[in-house]
Amino acid sequence: MRKLFIFIFFSITVQISYSQDGIPAFGKADLKELQMKECAFEKDANSMKLLDMQETEIKMDYDLKIEINRRVRIKIFNKQGFDAANIVI
Repeated sequence: MRKLFIFIFFSITVQISYSQDGIPAFGKADLKELQMKECAFEKDANSMKLLDMQETEIKMDYDLKIEINRRVRIKIFNKQGFDAANIVI
């Protein structure tokens, strides 16, 4: 009985916990991101990944379809950071 109670408690806790306030809208840059001149935890960084989000949806009709939507937001601090913006699909 005790194990069941602990399982239910943690299941409910996971359902109501959130790790983020929200995901910024596509194409809308925050003023804090634009004014950032260097990375807060690594001063010599050339670029910084601000957002890396992926949503996967599996659809089953007559065949199996997998749709993946991925958003990556990168802040580039200097010319050496341009290589971080090259993304291969």
